[in-house]
Amino acid sequence: HNDAESKKIGFYGIDMYSLYESMEEIIRYLESIGSEEIETAKKAFSCFQPFEKNEQDYAYSAGYLSESCEEEVLKLLLDIQSHKGHFDKNEEASLSLELNALVAANAELYYRSMVRGGTETWNIRDTHMVETLKRLIDFHGPNTKVIVWEHNTHVGDARATDMAQEGMVNVGQLMRENYGFEDVFVVGFGTYEGTVIAGSSWGAALEKMVVPPASKNSWEELM
Repeated sequence: HNDAESKKIGFYGIDMYSLYESMEEIIRYLESIGSEEIETAKKAFSCFQPFEKNEQDYAYSAGYLSESCEEEVLKLLLDIQSHKGHFDKNEEASLSLELNALVAANAELYYRSMVRGGTETWNIRDTHMVETLKRLIDFHGPNTKVIVWEHNTHVGDARATDMAQEGMVNVGQLMRENYGFEDVFVVGFGTYEGTVIAGSSWGAALEKMVVPPASKNSWEELM
């Protein structure tokens, strides 16, 4: 499609659980183009290295011991944003660099806030997703259309649920506030019966599970 059309389609991740992978990608790209920002990136990455890709260890260190990498990742993000014109003419690669730097900055904040609990970590994550979507829309132009594939707790409107009472926001709410209610649609998927590949807990091995049959008089049963 993209080879034949002037209006290109992009496929992007918008979550923030790739802190270490994003840092590695930033360094790889900056090295490949010989950028002077490479030293800033290496300094930021070296700050995280003692935790050996264990985000919980970093969260504990940053939250309880005040040993964070906040200054390093924010400097990296600001350097990359302020020197956009210095990178090569591959606009998509430059966008990827900026989005990975955004992941590093916001993921650091996310893990640092984990030890405090509450709604802050949720709001940081969904606000990051919306910030990423904004940058993608700006990159592709004013007539850009976006399809966001996420769980209903993210794409539904938090204001219509008990999430609002807890002070939580989500992608659906923030996108409506930014782009207007008329231009944001939610398409829901339901299941009547069948199986799914999933894990019984976060990080657990994948297994084939039977989906519970639809509830009596539910939309899924009626359809």
